[in-house]
Amino acid sequence: MNLELFFDKPSLSNFDGQNLKNTWFEILTGNFSADFSWQNAEIALIGVDDKIGSENKSILNAADAVRQKLYHLQKGRAHKYNIVDLGNLRLTDNESENKERLSEVCYRLLQKNVLPIIIGGSHDLTLAQYEAYKPLDKMLSLLCVDAKIDLDTNSNSLADSFIDKILKLQPNYLFTITHLASQEYLIPLDFVKLYQKLNFDVVGVGKIRDKPEEIEPLVRTADLLSFDLSAIRAADAAGNKLAQPFGLSAEEATRICWYAGNNVQMTSIGFYEYNPDLDLYGHTANIISTMIWYFVEGFYNRQAEYDFGSPFYIKYLVPMGGRTDFMMVFYKSKLTDKWWLEVPAPHFDNEIDEENPYHRPSIIPCSYNDYQQANRGEMPERWIKMYNRL
Repeated sequence: MNLELFFDKPSLSNFDGQNLKNTWFEILTGNFSADFSWQNAEIALIGVDDKIGSENKSILNAADAVRQKLYHLQKGRAHKYNIVDLGNLRLTDNESENKERLSEVCYRLLQKNVLPIIIGGSHDLTLAQYEAYKPLDKMLSLLCVDAKIDLDTNSNSLADSFIDKILKLQPNYLFTITHLASQEYLIPLDFVKLYQKLNFDVVGVGKIRDKPEEIEPLVRTADLLSFDLSAIRAADAAGNKLAQPFGLSAEEATRICWYAGNNVQMTSIGFYEYNPDLDLYGHTANIISTMIWYFVEGFYNRQAEYDFGSPFYIKYLVPMGGRTDFMMVFYKSKLTDKWWLEVPAPHFDNEIDEENPYHRPSIIPCSYNDYQQANRGEMPERWIKMYNRL
C-alpha cells in the first residue's frame, strides 16, 4: 500500500542554512529519499491538523510547530534510527472520514510492526488510534494521560466523550484502561465510580509526584498511549486552551514517555490538543519534541522479555498470611531489575481449560514495593484488580 497518497510532506524551507549535523533532521530527512520505504522503518511520525472534535479550536499546524523543535534535537545513543516522518495526513471536511483515514494508516503501520507516533489533532482521535487495532484481533490495554476522564456524553465536544464510545464499541476488545494525571476536582464522581467498578486504574498527579517509580508498572501494561497536553500544568505547557494551573511537570511528562517507549508491549502513541497559537515562545513545542525524544530513546533501549522460567529471572514465593497453601509468585529480571507478579486465573466449577488463555495464570508488571507489601502479609492492589478483571 502506498501510504504517501495519504500525506503531504512537511516543508523543510525553515531549516535552510542551519547547522543540523547529528540532529534528528539528519535522521528524518535522510528517509525522504525515493528508495526508502516506510515498511523498512520501526517508527513513523504522523502529523494531524484535525480540530473538529475539540473546544481547543486553534490546533492547526501543531505537527509542523513540533517539527521545528524536534528536528533540532541531537541524536541519542542508539546505533541506528529507523524512523520515517510520513508528513501531515491529508484531511477532508468529514470528521468520520478523517478518523477512518487515520485508523487505516495506523493499522497498515501496525501490520508491518511500525510504531505510529501521532502528533496533533483533538483528543478524540484516540478513537481512531484505538480502532486501528480492531483487525488485529487482540485485547487492548489503553493508557490515557489526561487531567479529566473523557466520559461526558452531555458535552458537545467529541474530545470530552470518546471514552464512552470506546467502552461501547462492538465487538469489544478493551481489556483495561489506565488513567494517569487525573485532577479529582475536574472529574465527576460518577466517572470515578465507573472506573472503580470496571477495575480501571486512576492515578492522580499527587501520587505520580510522590511515588514516580510506582507508575512504571502501570505504563508497562499498556499497548497504546494517548497523551492529552492538558495534563501538563500551564506554567510548563501554555500551548493548550484547557491547560490547568496544576498538573504534571515537564519532567514528569517526559518520564512517562520514557517508560512508554521502553515498554516492549507499547505499539502506538498519540500527542493531542497542542495549540501553537497559544505557545508564544515555543515552550510547549519544545516539551512535546522532548517527550518524543525520550519515547524514542526508551524504544531503542528496550530489552526483550524472555520466558519467565528462563535463567534471566529470579522467582520469589511469598506465603500469604502465614499460609503455605497460598503462595504469591513474583519474578525479577536479572537484566533490567523489573518486577512481575503472577495472578492465577479464577476457575468456576473447578473447570480448567488449558487451551483457554484466561484459564492460565497471568503475569503482570509490578514494583518492588508490591513484593515488600506481600512480605508484610498484605495483598497488593495490582493483584486484586487483575484477579477481578479476569
